[in-house]
Amino acid sequence: MTNEEILKKAIKKAINNGWKEGKWWLKEFGDIDNINQVPLSEIHFLLFKHNFAKTFWGEKESEYKMKNWDDKEHYYNQKDWIFHLQQMVLEKEPLKYLEKFLDN
Repeated sequence: MTNEEILKKAIKKAINNGWKEGKWWLKEFGDIDNINQVPLSEIHFLLFKHNFAKTFWGEKESEYKMKNWDDKEHYYNQKDWIFHLQQMVLEKEPLKYLEKFLDN
């Protein structure tokens, strides 16, 4: 999937899940099909916003496994949107991380 396709599907998913800012975003920048005309800085701002992440991944709490400073595996509960937003920030290509959660 191209980056443009990923963005379109991610925005649609968030809007369908109740992302209220999405309607403002579409009004500001036009139809979702014009996404290639949106400045990259604006897209990055969008992707890392808490409200976007909450509607994209949801607020359900799940158990996650993580290695801590002592290099031992620990399990902890965290809201899905927080965990995935943290993981996406660490990615070299954040859009490819989003793609994993889209229906193809």
